Amino acid sequence: MPAGPGLALALLLSRFCCSALAGPIVDPHVTAVWGKNVTLKCIIDINETITQISWEKIHGKSAQTVVVHHPEYGFSVQREYHGRVSFKNSSLIDATISLNNVSFSDAGEYVCKAVTFPLGNAQSSTTVTVFVLLLLQFEGICQDTVMPVTAGSTLPHGVKCTLLSSWQGEF
Repeated sequence: MPAGPGLALALLLSRFCCSALAGPIVDPHVTAVWGKNVTLKCIIDINETITQISWEKIHGKSAQTVVVHHPEYGFSVQREYHGRVSFKNSSLIDATISLNNVSFSDAGEYVCKAVTFPLGNAQSSTTVTVFVLLLLQFEGICQDTVMPVTAGSTLPHGVKCTLLSSWQGEF
């Protein structure tokens, strides 16, 4: 029995429906270290014509553009991110970016957006958490002598030490 026009229309609409709902592939949560670099992955797996890709940072109910890639007009990085953000490559299907010299103000929600034709925007978000890497140093006072004690150190038999701790970090 041949498919009627209703079935053909339903199949056509389901194709448009489902591809519009499928957003870019991102890591939902990313951990960054203060002062280091972080990669925000975004793979565009959409069967439509991609006209532009971009990243935005969410501030409450508004969004601030971070970086845009348009195949004809090139790349645009917002002033606040100049010298700190770049796309990993120039492909419209890989919108992965590198954010350099991460600070606490970089923490928050980011949206990877693909503008497609004819369906419009497809987007996914990732949350960046920024941590500080602390350098902990332990020294042991061993029988009236300061002796370095590190993780995994083995003390000579019978030596008793009192561990002193200190930390070093930059904010």
